[in-house]
Amino acid sequence: MYRCRTIQPWVGEGGMVHPLLVVDNDPTQLSGLIRFLTDQFGYQVTGVTSGREAVDYFLLKRSPQPELVIVNHSMMDMNASDLVRMIRRSQRRLPIIMLAPPQSGNLMAEALAAGVDDVLIKPVLGELLKQTVWNLLQRNMLSREVERLTRLRHAKVSFADMESRAESMRVPLTRAKQATNSRIPVLISGASGVGKEYLAQAIHGSSERAGKLMVTINCEMMRYGRVSEQQLAQEFHDARGGTLLLTHIDAAPADAQQVILSQLKAQKKESFLGSACHDVRVITTASPAFKHRYESCEFNDELYFWLTAFPIQLPTLSERMDDIPHLCDRFLSRLSLEYRDKMVRLSPSAKEMIMDYPWPGNIRELQMVLAKTLIYSVSDVIEPADLALALTQQARNDHGSPHIPAEWEHLARSHPQQVYPFSLTQNDGNIRTMNELEAEVIRHAIRYYKGHMSEVARRLGIGRSTLYRKIQDYNLEEVA
Repeated sequence: MYRCRTIQPWVGEGGMVHPLLVVDNDPTQLSGLIRFLTDQFGYQVTGVTSGREAVDYFLLKRSPQPELVIVNHSMMDMNASDLVRMIRRSQRRLPIIMLAPPQSGNLMAEALAAGVDDVLIKPVLGELLKQTVWNLLQRNMLSREVERLTRLRHAKVSFADMESRAESMRVPLTRAKQATNSRIPVLISGASGVGKEYLAQAIHGSSERAGKLMVTINCEMMRYGRVSEQQLAQEFHDARGGTLLLTHIDAAPADAQQVILSQLKAQKKESFLGSACHDVRVITTASPAFKHRYESCEFNDELYFWLTAFPIQLPTLSERMDDIPHLCDRFLSRLSLEYRDKMVRLSPSAKEMIMDYPWPGNIRELQMVLAKTLIYSVSDVIEPADLALALTQQARNDHGSPHIPAEWEHLARSHPQQVYPFSLTQNDGNIRTMNELEAEVIRHAIRYYKGHMSEVARRLGIGRSTLYRKIQDYNLEEVA
């Protein structure tokens, strides 16, 4: 096993230590509720004994800011519904639960009108409270993920989308924020899969250029064709007023390096003349081998010093293990939106496996493993066997499987999906027809390779035109 790090505990139903705020003027009831929510479910609970304290908690932005509030109706200093309205002025989407006495129909109607998400009648059963809190937290997480994906699609990701609890991320995020509204070129370096492009999007989305275009060029692709100065000049022109992101800059061939340098010089010259036609913010990403390539005289000296004016180094996922619970919650929220009609969560033993694994493929590997796990899992709770199968397959694809313990390999081989990903027989016990089996294989392949049709066709050993014809013949358009 690989557990040799001291990290924050991964507790709570969802994987994160969800902070809650409880408002109750009865100290005995308050302490009992805090103890129940903390000991039974692992939430981080803060308690206050008056409505005014609750309002001040939000006005003064005290930490931790809660993800859910529980309010007892019997407030002494103010009406509970008035408290809810005051919270709603600054926290429009924060889930709020009110605890009410029996036979309080008018109170319930008033509370719901004030903005309460749910009203529970006292005395509240522990299982009901647990399920209500969990459902509201997950609904809120799904809502935030939809908003984040919308911002990502419109290139409006900000630093608020890069929440981190890891000490190793403090310096990179601080430097990124310092460079936000500067025109100085920024180089983001780090291993594959650590989130370099995502940080570049956050810098752009948090800057004064957020409303302008962000143009991305993959310099690695320049190896497969000569890049003309006219083509690259057009990209610089399209990004005017916005940001030009050059990914894999360390892989750019010599001729492309010269073209990029000439465009940067033209931009500098035009800026001195007061022209806005070359007003472009340049951000680049590179692997840790970038400096070695420069020292080996494989990269243009002048361009190297130009691009490395403001370097930011991102840590590997193994260096920011405290962020794994948050990343898992975010990815599972997104994947639940894509694949399920309800939130999927990790079992306690599956969480242990995730924290025991070193993640050599970093954040990208974590995301891909969770995506595959949802395909293999037949319930709303991901179990170790589901995770073991996804981990071993992803590890073999990316870097072999030297990090997979033998017991995980055995667990993966015993997974039902590994034996038969679908049934060979009909409900009456007879063998299914060849057309039915072929359709099932294609459906499984499309889901397995997440709709990448070139990969599906390659793995099935057929041409893309044949694949698309079979998709039509078998009415599989909804899967594709």
